[in-house]
Amino acid sequence: MAFLLPPIVVQTILRILIDRPVILPPSPEDPRHWLSLVSPQWEAIINSTPDFWSSFTFLPILFRNPTVQLGIFHSLVARSGPNPLCFYFIPDFQAQEILFFGKDNVSIVDDIIHPYIGRIQYLQTILYDAEIRKFLLTIPVGAFSSLEGVDIVSINTLSHPHSTSLWRSAPDSALSCHSRFSNW
Repeated sequence: MAFLLPPIVVQTILRILIDRPVILPPSPEDPRHWLSLVSPQWEAIINSTPDFWSSFTFLPILFRNPTVQLGIFHSLVARSGPNPLCFYFIPDFQAQEILFFGKDNVSIVDDIIHPYIGRIQYLQTILYDAEIRKFLLTIPVGAFSSLEGVDIVSINTLSHPHSTSLWRSAPDSALSCHSRFSNW
């Protein structure tokens, strides 16, 4: 006979162990992965607890099949329920060419930000050329209704090795962006 802990006890244990964002693309090093292997009960609790699925780190990877990766991402976000979301895009500036999540295959603005814009609480990203224009020109005033913090780096071209802060490089745009985001 298997001994099962009450779900609230398991959830409390898991909250202590799951203290970092979901890693995308999924990694076996993510504690959600190996903790869900403990038992069906733990797996069910992990998959049904929205707090475990509200923060995401996007690793700098180029995809062969972006549709699959985006499908995985959207299914993981669905587990977050109505919770606010935090998105952290980690670039690789050490590569010969700047590399970031889904480079050339995924639009961070269209595929990731727009579908969840009203739920994004914190956004840290790198945007280039067309993506920065989309970000500045297609997001309606007040759309970031949950936004508490934003950290955006813009680069001039995908192959340019240097980056500049969006707010430092374009102070007029920064004022414009601030006024756009001030209607939270």
